Amino acid sequence: MWAVTLENGNRFIFTTMGMSFMYFPAFVMGHTYATISKKYEANGYTQPYRMALIVNAFAIFFLGLIYLRKILLRYFSNITTAITIFAIGIGTNILHYATLESGMTHVYNFSLITFFLYHLINWEESKKTKYLIYLGLFGGLITLIRPTNILIYIIFLLWNVTDFKKLKERFVYLLSNFKIPIILIITFLIPWIPQMIYWKIYTGHFLFFSYGKNANFFWSNPQIINFLFSYWKGWYIYTPVMFVATVGFVLLYKSKKQFFYPIAVYLVLTIYVLSSWWSWWYGGSFGSRSMIDAYAVMIKWFYLLILINLIWYNVFQLFQYRAGAIHYWSMTKEMYWETFLKLSPTKRYWKIAKTPDYDAARVGIYKLITSKMIKFREKNYNTAIAKPGVYIDNYKNKIKENDYLKKYFIALYPQLSVEEAINKGSVSLYQTINKGKTKNEIILSIKNEIIKSGLDSYKQKASKQNVPLDTILNRNVRKYYNTNYFNLEQLRDIYITDEKIEEILTKEINYNFKLN
Repeated sequence: MWAVTLENGNRFIFTTMGMSFMYFPAFVMGHTYATISKKYEANGYTQPYRMALIVNAFAIFFLGLIYLRKILLRYFSNITTAITIFAIGIGTNILHYATLESGMTHVYNFSLITFFLYHLINWEESKKTKYLIYLGLFGGLITLIRPTNILIYIIFLLWNVTDFKKLKERFVYLLSNFKIPIILIITFLIPWIPQMIYWKIYTGHFLFFSYGKNANFFWSNPQIINFLFSYWKGWYIYTPVMFVATVGFVLLYKSKKQFFYPIAVYLVLTIYVLSSWWSWWYGGSFGSRSMIDAYAVMIKWFYLLILINLIWYNVFQLFQYRAGAIHYWSMTKEMYWETFLKLSPTKRYWKIAKTPDYDAARVGIYKLITSKMIKFREKNYNTAIAKPGVYIDNYKNKIKENDYLKKYFIALYPQLSVEEAINKGSVSLYQTINKGKTKNEIILSIKNEIIKSGLDSYKQKASKQNVPLDTILNRNVRKYYNTNYFNLEQLRDIYITDEKIEEILTKEINYNFKLN
């Protein structure tokens, strides 16, 4: 979630708050443990909160697979169901977001859409009001997490429609039973009430397009081919098993025609809408993460022999992504084949690397360019770590060019001159981001300095709070580290784009200001 400053001066989180609801159980678990154990600070950032978030996401994912199994068993055999669950759970990029990046929306949306489909089937069979209420609540929550997910109601509208006659009958039935749209609308809006109150307080409007002028849909210029087949971030390139799933629509049409049209229309519209977004590759990610939400509706027979190979290759690509052999946003055809079946990036990989032109993308022009950071990487590439001075000078220039960073370091070191504050800030960045000094080494040196300066005040605090001295000491060390250094272990390799550094630095800066 990113905060922006509105024209009225208010600081405002522009993403909708659906994930806040989904994170709440994890926060309660993490906060309870941190408070009771007294081993960690109960501040929302320590290890218990992170672990609770991982457990929460995996539990939601597992529950989603259970409900997907319940749906599949209504229409398919045990073997088909097992293969499909295995293919989606292991053979797609959802595995990455259920384990290594579990804080993102995709696992939650996948499971919530599965719940939606399960209750849709129950409502179609029984017409009980409780299932209609579930459809409204889950649909509202899914859309609150990602507004484009409102397309899930396409499946509701077209369920069991096989021709134009049945389409007419479906709409006549839904509109003639006036309680159906009324219940759906009311229950859909319930999850949105806190969001609309938040918008009203900070913007003056109950409805607000929070992404602003710099983020748009280009409806006349959808990047469908790139979205599906490009090396940049093509869905079928990095999740090949879903290509088999899409081809499987032929079998679905023959055997389960009543499901073909709702799923086909939903899938086509989803691809069109997502590929029309200005950042159709959806930032740094493994594969086309925006399509994970749709996996729950792609339930059909897979060809087992092809599946085994594609599932294996998807898992291999996950290891490539973690090792940097698949870049999170800069992939090209040349880069893809340069590291094909290789676990680590080569020297040439970085020489041919490019990055999206974000300024051009905001006006609907899509191209890859060689960024300053990639040029810097190519210039200074070698198997060892470049000399510290090269990195420190680079960070010094970056701070001078960025007014926000410059003001931050000046405020952080008020006792120093502007030049001295910038110099100290550049060294701090080097020590944290690069392999010149690890986080643990920095923390150990801070702890040693505190011990040298005397422990009397810390002993008094420990006695007063009835906790071990080491607990108090570690708390202060972590606070000092978070205040004076950037906790950016994911950026330890200097070879990374300017935009990603700025994005994460901004998050760290906001966090450090809170500590102060």
